[in-house]
Amino acid sequence: MARGLIVPNGNNNLNPTGSEYAALYTSNQTTDFLRKAIEYDIVNEANKKFILNQLINEVPLEDVDNDVFTYLSKIWSREIHTVQSATAPGASVTVTLTHATGYYDSFFPFQVNAIISGSDGISYIVTAATAANTANTSTFVIKGENDSASASSAVATQFVSGDTFTIEGVLKADGMTTLTGNVKPEFISYFNYVEIFERKCKWTELELAKIANTGTTNAMKYEWEESKEQLMLDQFVAFVNGKKAEFNVYDANSGTYKKAKKMDGFFTIMKTHGSPSANPTEAGLLAAFEYLALSTNKNVKGSNRMLLGTTASLNMLEKALKRDKIRYTPTNSRIADLQLDMIKIGGAGYVLVPVEMFSADAGVLPAEFDRKIICLDMNTMSRKKIKTLPALKVITTDDVNKGTQNDETIYAVRAYQSLAMRQLDGCFSIDIQ
Repeated sequence: MARGLIVPNGNNNLNPTGSEYAALYTSNQTTDFLRKAIEYDIVNEANKKFILNQLINEVPLEDVDNDVFTYLSKIWSREIHTVQSATAPGASVTVTLTHATGYYDSFFPFQVNAIISGSDGISYIVTAATAANTANTSTFVIKGENDSASASSAVATQFVSGDTFTIEGVLKADGMTTLTGNVKPEFISYFNYVEIFERKCKWTELELAKIANTGTTNAMKYEWEESKEQLMLDQFVAFVNGKKAEFNVYDANSGTYKKAKKMDGFFTIMKTHGSPSANPTEAGLLAAFEYLALSTNKNVKGSNRMLLGTTASLNMLEKALKRDKIRYTPTNSRIADLQLDMIKIGGAGYVLVPVEMFSADAGVLPAEFDRKIICLDMNTMSRKKIKTLPALKVITTDDVNKGTQNDETIYAVRAYQSLAMRQLDGCFSIDIQ
């Protein structure tokens, strides 16, 4: 039986219409595949369908030695931190924070002698600090700016659950007998996997001979084109919403299940490592967008960011921005123009990129993407491939099962690719309720 043929009415074999075999065994399908040319009537909208793939393919491609790679990111901005809990005020206070797992794997900003500023305007010094990544918490001990070991502390008026503070810097000072402030700068590390993408067509020796002898079909060509398009869809899903080590695969050698090396997509990376997000109604969409755009503007590495979403989702934002009086041109009041090519706010540009594959009807991403807008700073992203291997390769082999009845020719397209994102605070997402 032929596998994966693109033929009408779901026929997937090479039994010609009216053949004796088909007449004797009525349960077997027949096909118009032989002796008829098959028209490829699938509308090719690759430019529209894969616009996000095209954007990602413009991102610089970097070699890695292994299919597991680690990359570094730096916290160069100073964030506002919120206290989860604190001990009873006294000469010193132990403060606890929560954060994403691994977020402070190697970078812990609350080192000894760090100076922090509370929302009451008082400065404090850190006397001890501990990062506990397994529990997603970190603790540090603080004292007031003029405190001695036993004095009543200014800390008593500050630092309870919900209070906020910022980091001013690290004290470097000569204390007559002690020199303080020996701090080593470190970085946040992330890792991802290089994923293998493959789609292929297989034709046996007998199938190829029957087509060559009795058919005028060009369906083999279109099956090959369709396979390449399916691989682009596979990559699209992985680039957007892939989840690292998401699946267990049965290992026949050990008889156990092992984690597959599946990559994290950019939206998964954003969620895992704390990119800002909002869940407004349509009425509150504009306010949410403006807030997120302005609050993340300090971390943008490039001049323009991409706003990804379905046409319907982006149109909600366009309508809010283009109020009634500016929907019409002075010379033509009969045509309402609700579209925008770019939004500029806070010195940054936001390019609207309709991604129709976010639609629930497309059937490739979870339904939540149907009303999601993702802001992506492409300058924070890089693509990865295995050194010495091409990022995308086309394979044709005719030596499979050579000399046997199952002698077959394989046409395949294969890719080895992944993503890295280094500065995630310049990206955000909006889920329209």
